Amino acid sequence: AGATSPNSAATSTQLPRTSHSPVIGAGLGGGMSSRGFFNGLMHKLLMYLYRRHETSGTQLRFFQHVRQYTKLILLKAQMLDHEHLLLRIGDVEITQRTVDNASALF
Repeated sequence: AGATSPNSAATSTQLPRTSHSPVIGAGLGGGMSSRGFFNGLMHKLLMYLYRRHETSGTQLRFFQHVRQYTKLILLKAQMLDHEHLLLRIGDVEITQRTVDNASALF
């Protein structure tokens, strides 16, 4: 008596499910970072920028701007050859304003 099934114990300790749809306007670091490709892309971008600031002795400037870096969104990606990837990255707010202005013309 009082025995519980193994499934009932497991369901009480499970974490709540989250949606896997991207958060629009959240940027590479905000909403997309748990989606795989953007996580790796954001890591590479931040490491490149940090190393660049490190060699010039401006690490503090990197940390002052890191929040702005993580708000960037990927606008377009194009393979140039087997070693080069061309990325067009922009700010979420500027991109949304451009779309709003374009839709106002129609």
